[in-house]
Amino acid sequence: MAAQPVDRVRRVLSLLLGALGVPIYNWWITVPFIPGLLRSPNGFFSDVEASGLRDSRYFQHADILSGILWFFALIVRGRHGRDGTPREEWPWYLAFTCFATLGGVFVYACPEGASAVCRNLEWHFKLPLHHYVHAIAGVAEFATASVALVIATRRSAKAAARTARTYRALLIVLLVSYPLLGVAYLTDRLGAIVEPIFFLLFTVVISLELIEPRMATAETRPNAVDAVSPGQALSRRGDGAPLRAEE
Repeated sequence: MAAQPVDRVRRVLSLLLGALGVPIYNWWITVPFIPGLLRSPNGFFSDVEASGLRDSRYFQHADILSGILWFFALIVRGRHGRDGTPREEWPWYLAFTCFATLGGVFVYACPEGASAVCRNLEWHFKLPLHHYVHAIAGVAEFATASVALVIATRRSAKAAARTARTYRALLIVLLVSYPLLGVAYLTDRLGAIVEPIFFLLFTVVISLELIEPRMATAETRPNAVDAVSPGQALSRRGDGAPLRAEE
């Protein structure tokens, strides 16, 4: 059966909401072009959202808005996949959008990636609570999106070859990138180079989740019953031959 009009409207609306969220979530692309915001490639983009910094409120609002847009895009799209069954990764993506939003509501009290003083206060738990909420939300954001990608890769293993290859490639990129992120964080080096890999990766996987058809169309489903010609009845004789109308 072809998609009903309401399904088409939901699909278009979810894709629209998702598309709006893509550039907003990737606000970090603008930062290198604004003088004075990111003074070194060794910091992290969360640093420019820290309380009281120049233009930080715009980046905070971008995180909140993109999270909300993607959340409702997923809700409108629905949980079911192309075969009509629920997708196990869907709630993990919902959690990802919630943590991304939370990270914009609660921001760093100071730029810990760019300030040794801030980092020292952080490790001694002398900063306001919202600083640590942002840190926890950031970890949860990465974790939930990563789990969702693992589940989606497993689910797509029996799907079309192109889909399966795409998810496997994304998972390989994710697995390679995590050690790089760990090194960047522990050494305070090249955080602004490594972190965008994850932002782009999460953008792609959310987009794939929204683009996937809700269920197969009439053209792609196998016919369960062969059509019966006008000269044939629906019943058959005991020997298996079709019962003709004149019989």
